[in-house]
Formats: sequence, C-alpha cells, structure tokens
Amino acid sequence: MLRAIELAQNGRFGAHPNPMVGAVLAKGGRIVGEGWHGRFGGPHAEINALASAGKKARGSTAYVTLEPCSTYGKTPPCTAALVSAGVKEVVYGASDPNPANHGRAAKLLRAAGIKTRGGVERALCEAINPAFNKLMRTGLPYVTIKIAQSMDGKIADASGNAKWISAPQSRVKTHELRAESDAVITGINTILADDAQLDVRFVKADRQPLRVVMDSRLRIPPSSKIVTGAHGNALTLIACVDGASSLKRRALEKLGCEVMAFDSRDGRVPPELLLAELGRRGLSTVMIEAGAEITGAFTDLELADRYIFFVAPTLLGGQKALPSLGGKGIIKSSEGLLGLRFSAVNVGLCGSDIVLEGIV
Repeated sequence: MLRAIELAQNGRFGAHPNPMVGAVLAKGGRIVGEGWHGRFGGPHAEINALASAGKKARGSTAYVTLEPCSTYGKTPPCTAALVSAGVKEVVYGASDPNPANHGRAAKLLRAAGIKTRGGVERALCEAINPAFNKLMRTGLPYVTIKIAQSMDGKIADASGNAKWISAPQSRVKTHELRAESDAVITGINTILADDAQLDVRFVKADRQPLRVVMDSRLRIPPSSKIVTGAHGNALTLIACVDGASSLKRRALEKLGCEVMAFDSRDGRVPPELLLAELGRRGLSTVMIEAGAEITGAFTDLELADRYIFFVAPTLLGGQKALPSLGGKGIIKSSEGLLGLRFSAVNVGLCGSDIVLEGIV
C-alpha cells in the first residue's frame, strides 16, 4: 500500500479534479503490476496496473489507495475490470467519499467471490486527496491562497512595484501550484497592474487551469493577456456583478471569455458564491493569486483551506507599501482566540525564499 501511495503522486499535475490514486498488483510475494491515475478522463490506476501485469494479474492481490469505482463515468467501472482479470483479493486504503461509489465496491467484489479488505493505511490514503474529499463532502473546492511577500509582510513597495519579490525558484513553484489547480482566481487590480496571464509555464501539464478574474464592473481591458489568450486550452471566466455593462460583457464574450454576473449587496463579487459556482462545475482545487483586497476578502470569510507564503529576504518598509492581506481582519476575541490558527504548519526553503505552508 505504501508503494501504491507513492505511485499515486504521479497524477499530481493531471488527475484533478479526480482523485490521485495508485495501484499495485502482487502475487507470490512479488509485484507483478503497477499503475496510477495520470490524467482526468484517462484510465484509472487499477486499469493501468492490470495492463502492466497482463496475464499475471489472475490470482493476484490488488492494493489500491482508494476504494475502486463501481459506476460508469468517463471510464468503465474498475470493479468490473478487477473481476474480469481474475484478481483474487482487493485491499484498499480510503473509502470513496463520492456517494455514487461509497461502500459499493466491497459488495460487488465479494459477490463475485473476491476477498475484499478496506482501511489499510487509511489516514495516509485519505491525506493524498484533501481537495477531492472536500468537494465530495461539501460541494466546495479546496482553496489555497498563495502569497509572495517581503519579510515585513508587503507584496509591493509604495510605488506599486512588485517585480520580483520572490526568487526564480519560487516562481517555478508557483507554476507547479497552478498545474495542480483546476482554477486560479485573481482580481481586476492584479490584471491592471501586472497584465498577469495566470497560465502554466515551466511545468509540463496536460491542461491549463480555468483563469478567473473577479472584476465587478468589467474594467478589464480587451487587450489584456488573460483576455487575448482566452481560448483553446486556456479558458477565462470573468466574474462581475449584476448591473455591469452589457456592452462590455458581449465584447468580452466575443473574444472568447465567459462572463458570469453575481447578485451582490456591496457591489463586489461575493467570494462564497463564486466558490459555490466552481464547485458546481466539479472543480476541486482552486488557487488564489491576487492582491490584498481579494485575499483579505476570502480570509475574512474563512474560505481558504491552505495558505502558502513565499517570504523573500527583503524589507520594503513604509506605511504606504502594500500589505499581503487586506480586509477587515479576523477577530475572534469573543472566543478567547487571536486570529486564525493553523492545524499544521510546514516550513521550507525555495531558493533564497522561506516557504511557509499553513493548513487551516
């Protein structure tokens, strides 16, 4: 099972919004087949492991990190393939949180005479797919807020200059985070200031994330890179509010963008409604790369599951330098708490930057 967990990581840039899954077939004390779910819409881990084993799959034991699927989706059910291949036993780690599959595999496999055992290394197997687990259980995507800042918590100096706070290695890591995401959210101010593309470069990925711009009044220039590149494998969704210019909306749609209007009480795109929409579309992982206003809005509402700070060995100083987080702030004094506490914190280095990862 530990080997299957290791194999599952090979789906890091392609499996989402499906879960990452690894599978190992063993027979006579030896591994005879291995596989993983490499890309969304492609063969599942069990199918690839069976193909790897060939005729040796008959009479083998299958070790799978996630309960095998039992319904038709983009691919046929893996339970049927395991039965057809003559596997004698199936051992899986985590139960599938998808209601369509949850608890069905064991019944189907046992009915076919295959011994089945679940819960082996369950905690490790569940930890592989926090985003898929959250989407299945809540209908909402797993949200990561990524921030590149100075040691004194600034993302740009008093003149608005932000290039380049983080080290080159951290910028490559950012593209890896994008490649792991189904969608990347930013705000209109980031587009106006940086003409950001928000696509994946420097990393081999099968597809681009959906690029989402929170732009209440549709101020985005038609010549911006995120608009001119809104086609093919790099799609752009512009979120505005009801009442935004219909002329601008039609112009952006003609350029290949999708424009969606949200009901709003304060004239801004409601973060919680935007996330709910992305969840309805089946997107499991969302990264936010934005300025203080957007990151502060998501933070105030406690909508993020993970924060990743790239902290550069730089001081900007001054009250007019731009902070990494805006908004009203998190006040929990009535609960006897100070701010938002993380359940886990990881610390590392990326080039000359310190990387802080906080799990909410």
